[in-house]
Amino acid sequence: PDEPPSPPEPDAAAMAQLQEMGFGEELCRKALQLKRNNVAAATEWLLTHADLPEASAPLTPEELRQIAAPGREMRRARQRQRQFTLRQEVDPEAVAQLEEMGFEASQARNALRASGNNVELACQLLLGGGAMEGEDPEDMDGMHPRGPGAGIGTLL
Repeated sequence: PDEPPSPPEPDAAAMAQLQEMGFGEELCRKALQLKRNNVAAATEWLLTHADLPEASAPLTPEELRQIAAPGREMRRARQRQRQFTLRQEVDPEAVAQLEEMGFEASQARNALRASGNNVELACQLLLGGGAMEGEDPEDMDGMHPRGPGAGIGTLL
């Protein structure tokens, strides 16, 4: 079966700090591993769990997987956020406002989704010409407003 990953080594300075508070080495190690070297969180864990019999038990395979999983979990959270952003409704008045500034409606909608319907930030995204979520960088030609002042950012 799936063997759990080995736990990361706790930070030596954090270990010393917790041990100076009177906690044993193994408890400090476990607390820092569970709380990913966050001294405040490890201290809170120790204050809550140090007197419990199960506190001195070795990390379980499930705890080890959770410690090793933050990268995977963070990627999943970012993916969920991107999916939410792409589905987010845009404010039609904000789209109209950006169109009045000379931007295409589709560009305005993309910038508003990326900025959470913040017109000022959407305008900065559009003027900066940076790629936004769901936008193909190859398609960035039209990211500058049309009409007077078009492309002025390239002169600065």
